[in-house]
Amino acid sequence: TVPNETIVVDFGTWIGPTLLFHGSFSRRSFGIEADPVAYAVAEYNVELNRNKTWGGRVSVDPGCIARPEDVGMTRMKAGGQPGKSMS
Repeated sequence: TVPNETIVVDFGTWIGPTLLFHGSFSRRSFGIEADPVAYAVAEYNVELNRNKTWGGRVSVDPGCIARPEDVGMTRMKAGGQPGKSMS
């Protein structure tokens, strides 16, 4: 578990299992997911848990983090279909 004063940022949150687990213990839990299919499922899972006592402390956002010199568009490719854990 994580101490309840911890703020968690989950990069590549996929469909949200780690995000939701930490959200139930931490002060806040933020997820970031670039794959639009996985993001949609993560967003749905966050909403399913909104009624929990900790549900308001969890959020997920679409996007990616990059160095300023690397900002731009890129094609996601991992050899799998969108939404899979390796996409």
